[in-house]
Amino acid sequence: MKIRFICIFALFLLFSGSSFAQEKPAWITSFENTLKKKEAAWKIKNKIEYPETGSYSFTLKSGNATALIQISAFPVITNPEETFTGQVTIFDNTTGKNMRKNKLPNLGSEGYIWTGSRDSYTSIKFRKDKVFVNVFAPTEKTARRFAQHVFEQIP
Repeated sequence: MKIRFICIFALFLLFSGSSFAQEKPAWITSFENTLKKKEAAWKIKNKIEYPETGSYSFTLKSGNATALIQISAFPVITNPEETFTGQVTIFDNTTGKNMRKNKLPNLGSEGYIWTGSRDSYTSIKFRKDKVFVNVFAPTEKTARRFAQHVFEQIP
């Protein structure tokens, strides 16, 4: 009976650890605070957070303009380079196929920017180790600024 109790208790401890929700990383909160301080014209209108999967999405508004910032922090990923390359390829073959793509050499481990005509939005995708970031903004200048804010907060 005692061994059964110990086994059940050990199983409880083993499986209960995976059911506790992970907390939002402090750097995500720092990023939000940076947006509020440095981007006063832009307001966070919608925020979706899934700390347990490391997924954060921010919709920002400034007048009629909208921007989107998506952050995926993968705590466990064995091949971030290949995964990021796959995401870039998918974007190239879909949304990005009618846009100009350029490398962003000073933004993370890998980074790209897609620009289009004067009336289209700018997209930036970059990776810093196991953190993947997508920025979608109405101008290249705004997209670069938002991407830099995220980059500066990632540990």
